[in-house]
Amino acid sequence: MSRVFKPDSGQSLVLQDEGGSAALTIDTDGNTQFSGNGAFSGNELNLSNATAPTLSITDTTNTVTSFVKSGDSESQFGTSTNHIFKILTNNTDRITVDTNGDVGIGVAPTSTIRLNVKDDYASSSSNYIFYGWDSGDNARFYVKTDGTLWSSNGGTSDEREKESIVDFKVGLDKVLKLKTKSFRWKINNENLFHGFIAQDVIKHIPELIHGDPSNEDARLQLDYNGITCLLVNAVQELSAKVTALENA
Repeated sequence: MSRVFKPDSGQSLVLQDEGGSAALTIDTDGNTQFSGNGAFSGNELNLSNATAPTLSITDTTNTVTSFVKSGDSESQFGTSTNHIFKILTNNTDRITVDTNGDVGIGVAPTSTIRLNVKDDYASSSSNYIFYGWDSGDNARFYVKTDGTLWSSNGGTSDEREKESIVDFKVGLDKVLKLKTKSFRWKINNENLFHGFIAQDVIKHIPELIHGDPSNEDARLQLDYNGITCLLVNAVQELSAKVTALENA
């Protein structure tokens, strides 16, 4: 059994609290406002309260609760229960945040990757995964789907940003010990690449390797700028030897 409250034509339906203040207002267009007496501005549902008004939606099957909340200096939306949160467009998952805060864009989050991004575009020098701009709308950094990384300044090398500057004296003798390799990345085995293996380089020039080789879960990084310096030193050594032979 239900009770129907029908206001006169052109009037809003208002339910008041014990103090006589409007607690629920429904105007003639069906717009609804809980608490407060602010004017409608075309909102379908307006919640207002002096202490963090919150709209909660709960699926009781698995007790999944989503919420939208406004605080003194911020707005929040997400899940208040131990469940993932998704943002969709066209009824398709676009961004997913798991319960650990790992984020997947275009792909499900992975516990070992804080931000996992998958682009539906084919690997191409014309398609981008990330593009960064400054306040003047100038491109500063981007990552393409073919793995190309670009920075507007090619990497900062200003002396004013450096300290403990000394000569890098490694040269020809170390170059002769390096082994170049051709390989395919496991994550993308379509293309053949050429370079070095960090585990080989660390045997001869450990200062060019970043990472903990004793940690089996860590991945070693090679300082390719250091390789460039190494080759420059080797060329200079060879040039000096040629000059010495020519002058002998």
